[in-house]
Amino acid sequence: MNKRSPVIRQCVITREYLEKSNLFRVAKINGKAYFDKEQNLGGRGVYIKKDIKVIELARKKNTFARSLHVNVEDEIYLSMINNLEEKRD
Repeated sequence: MNKRSPVIRQCVITREYLEKSNLFRVAKINGKAYFDKEQNLGGRGVYIKKDIKVIELARKKNTFARSLHVNVEDEIYLSMINNLEEKRD
């Protein structure tokens, strides 16, 4: 039997290589940014570590907007933080 190796992606902030399950994805589709919770949307994507401090740093530095060349709404960052807080409960 051949086991599949985990899919690895790089965090845009920390530059760490992590499994996709440890990352959130923001996708650019038709000139608009979306939080890709299920990581199955098409389009260009940027990955970020599932850590509140890292997400806040990305928000402060406007990293997604610079990487994807689109405006990124605050709701995207808030959705990621809310998703993390829900899993803690």
